[in-house]
Amino acid sequence: MATLGLQNALLNDPEHRCQRAEEARAIADGIADAEAKRTMLGIAEGYERLASDKDPPTPAPSAPTRPTRGKVTSSAPAAPAP
Repeated sequence: MATLGLQNALLNDPEHRCQRAEEARAIADGIADAEAKRTMLGIAEGYERLASDKDPPTPAPSAPTRPTRGKVTSSAPAAPAP
């Protein structure tokens, strides 16, 4: 999808992240609840950190799609024989 590519490009653009940080701070200014305000300011700080990163975040490795082969062992001690 072309839209997904555009979204990814925007998400990795430092200028876009700075704009999102500004938006989050503007929203925080209008929040009366102290905890919610701190949360929104934390989001803004996160966007600023992402914008200042020289390397874009690397995606998390995906889980294996098939089971691994081999013997499954347990770390629990074996029960004594009766």
